[in-house]
Amino acid sequence: MIARDLGGLLWSFADGSGPGEMFRDPGRRVQPNEAFQAIAERYAPGRRRSTAEIVAAARAEFPDFPNLIDAMCR
Repeated sequence: MIARDLGGLLWSFADGSGPGEMFRDPGRRVQPNEAFQAIAERYAPGRRRSTAEIVAAARAEFPDFPNLIDAMCR
């Protein structure tokens, strides 16, 4: 689980992280992306957080998500 909603995903992209980085190392140093910042401000205003915060919130809200996906793929 990398984001709990589209707003979180947009802000992670704005923070300079892609899905792979979000999954492997959400606390890494990032280079913000201005184009995604504009998109995130438009579609998820006032919800700016760091990638690490976004991933932590998603994992806390959906702790069994990986097991659910694994069960559906068998």
